[in-house]
Amino acid sequence: MNTKKTLTSIALSSLLSMGTIYAKESQTAQSETQKSVQKSIDQKTQDIAKDKRDSLENDAVIALSKTAEALNALDNNDSKQALSLLSETIGKLEVVVSAKPELALAPVLVNISAYDIVIDLPSILEAQRVATHLLIDGEFQQARKIIEPIRSEMVVTTTSLPLATYPDAIKAVVPLIKDGKNEEAKQALQTVISTVVVDEEVIPLPVLRAQMLLDIAETKAKIKRSKIEQGELDELYGAAIYQLALAEAMGYSDAQTYATFATEIKKIQAETSNKKVSTGFFDKIKEMLNGFGSSNSSDS
Repeated sequence: MNTKKTLTSIALSSLLSMGTIYAKESQTAQSETQKSVQKSIDQKTQDIAKDKRDSLENDAVIALSKTAEALNALDNNDSKQALSLLSETIGKLEVVVSAKPELALAPVLVNISAYDIVIDLPSILEAQRVATHLLIDGEFQQARKIIEPIRSEMVVTTTSLPLATYPDAIKAVVPLIKDGKNEEAKQALQTVISTVVVDEEVIPLPVLRAQMLLDIAETKAKIKRSKIEQGELDELYGAAIYQLALAEAMGYSDAQTYATFATEIKKIQAETSNKKVSTGFFDKIKEMLNGFGSSNSSDS
């Protein structure tokens, strides 16, 4: 019996159980504020999706589709059809390059995925502790099982055609087909298709939630408040700091960045304490959070 693996399984089961219990509590006792925040995030997701869809280059989309069709035609030994499709591809790409000569990457596909584990801060810290010990012991795959599920993010994946190389690469395939070198042409087309650039933008959901909570807090801070309403405002500050703590614990920010955010929110809380009506104090934290919270990676 492998004791390390057994302990890892127990630890993982325990962590996931804690997350499940927390999720059930959140669902049954979800406040109006939580519902409002989730509604804002849903709207944000829709806005991002629309912006990304609007940025797609339709002619480039068609060009990629025709490239794939040409490859399929070559699989069926239909050289005439392949040449016709590649001619259409070249024409569409020329339209894109002519219309936007400064464009380096032509977006052709966008996908948005969300990964959102419902888990509390102590559970994340326990996962860190367990995973760290596993890594020290060289149990990398067991550590991965602990770490991998702990993510709360929106991933925006954009696939683009590299206009500096794609059109010329397509043109270079045409002579191969005309010379009857279909196998070489197929390999060349497969290589061309593989040169598409895939960009991933990761947007941490805890940071988004903190932003939404502060938006609600700002609205409340601008008006006269009762003692109860002041308490609700203070809870919003605390909730925003907690979300940023989750972001830091999940690795979306470092401890110094989190401390800076938390300090700034506490300053705002002090300025709006004792039912004081204040404006303008949120500008700095909003600017800080807008400049933080997403990361990009590209594969080509």
